Amino acid sequence: GEEFFEHGGFEHGHTLFDELLRAPLVLSLPGRIPKGHRIPQQVRLVDVLPTLLDLLGIDPPVHFEGRSLASLIRDTAGAGSSEGGGARCLLPHDLAYAEALLYGGEQKSLTAYPWKLIYKVQGGETSLYNLEEDPGERENLAGGGEKPWVNEPRSELEQELFKMLFEVSDTWYVEMGGAGDSHRFDVNIRTDVIRGSGHIRLSRLIDRGGEILPIDAVGMANIGPSRIDIQNIVTNKPLIIAFQPATMHAPVKFDFYIDGEPASSRTFIGRSMERPVTMPFLESAETPEAAAHGRPLREPDGPYFHVWVDPTPYREDAGIDLDDETTEQLKSVGYLQ
Repeated sequence: GEEFFEHGGFEHGHTLFDELLRAPLVLSLPGRIPKGHRIPQQVRLVDVLPTLLDLLGIDPPVHFEGRSLASLIRDTAGAGSSEGGGARCLLPHDLAYAEALLYGGEQKSLTAYPWKLIYKVQGGETSLYNLEEDPGERENLAGGGEKPWVNEPRSELEQELFKMLFEVSDTWYVEMGGAGDSHRFDVNIRTDVIRGSGHIRLSRLIDRGGEILPIDAVGMANIGPSRIDIQNIVTNKPLIIAFQPATMHAPVKFDFYIDGEPASSRTFIGRSMERPVTMPFLESAETPEAAAHGRPLREPDGPYFHVWVDPTPYREDAGIDLDDETTEQLKSVGYLQ
């Protein structure tokens, strides 16, 4: 888990290359784990706890995102099993997610061996590597170029990554629809209404089929660190702009036009489908009771704008009660203050 200048850096926490991510996992349990067995499949850190509980015969007390690797460990032929999926998991078990937040800009990665995608949040730069052909991650294939066949794995990984990122954090959504008729939509969104109050860390366009596209895939776009400005979006099918500010405490200013006219009478906010008094208008997601919370219950006659915040369902803490002895032991090794 340490870099020794393979990519020009030292130590860890600053990149998502495999010299930092791919660390050995060694388990020993005489009588239950075969000796000298090596698993060829990609496994993940989130798989360790469910594996240990499974090997010890303990039923998990809560839902785990990871799966038990016990069947892979016991399979001395190496064929393994893909058990343990389930609709509640954010990602399929053959996808390994990682993020870098310790030093430098925020980065995310998703690996479905042999393909690996690295996304830099600041600037939106994407890198793609084939770990089988290029284990040192030297050739960035994200541009396609003379290798158009890489576009499919890149697209698939991007779809999975951004769907998950929007699901695990509070996200603003702006839907525009013509209800079967083509109309022209103009959108201006700002998060720096109060000077220095916020910037947009992640934004994408979602079509009716759920496919995630670059935010500038339609219309004339001017995308900045604190604004999304798209003009001349002509569509007869619903399109959704999804974005995440760096902080949900900052108010967001929306300014919408349909066919060149202010869209206050055709704009609906939150589950209650309130309408703004003026255009532009301000909304905030600071409290769960905010007007913008919740996806609208129905689709109005077109053309229209919907604005809402979808709070993540992953807020609840999975607490555990520690006895005094365990608490002191954890304090002694630095895990508790």
